[in-house]
Amino acid sequence: MLGKLQFEGKSLRDLMIQAIRYGDQPEVRAYLTTVVDRAMDREQLRDLLEERALAHDVMDASRVQRIREDMERAEARRLQPHYIESFFLEAFKQLGGNARQREPRRYEITHVPAPVRTVTG
Repeated sequence: MLGKLQFEGKSLRDLMIQAIRYGDQPEVRAYLTTVVDRAMDREQLRDLLEERALAHDVMDASRVQRIREDMERAEARRLQPHYIESFFLEAFKQLGGNARQREPRRYEITHVPAPVRTVTG
């Protein structure tokens, strides 16, 4: 991006070469400082940034907030593992099955009732 800037008709490359070669001279150093300060026009830099921007769309804060709220609602509606666990255990028990907890969230099924065994996909 900086290569596109012009400093009183000189490219950044030319100014850098001048700075390397003659930068220890006070008058050259003062000249370079002045040229660079004048070239840093906010409007020119803004135009250059817009020209080279990777993305031109920007989401406003209200749209970001709506997306965040939608994501939170979707998360709340998602089936949580403990709901699935409690549903399965209760349904399994009502069908005559037996399961015992071996460790947290892990069960041993000791009896599978006939209605569950005979269900075909």
